[in-house]
Amino acid sequence: MQIESEIGAKLLWNPNPDNQDKIIALHHKADLEKKGDWLKYIDWMTRNVIAFRKAFQGRVKKLDPTATSNEEREA
Repeated sequence: MQIESEIGAKLLWNPNPDNQDKIIALHHKADLEKKGDWLKYIDWMTRNVIAFRKAFQGRVKKLDPTATSNEEREA
């Protein structure tokens, strides 16, 4: 998938067809008890937030929020 290629990771997609909200997730194991690893976790989160923004910003701007179907929204 192109978005996953841009982000550089396999994403978990939950389109939640019965609701307006949609979930796209990326997980990373972390042991928050290990304070020495916190900077590593923050770096991972920062890199991925930036990657998500780059991958989705233009796509989201093109969506039509008044559309009633998936085809209309993506037009």
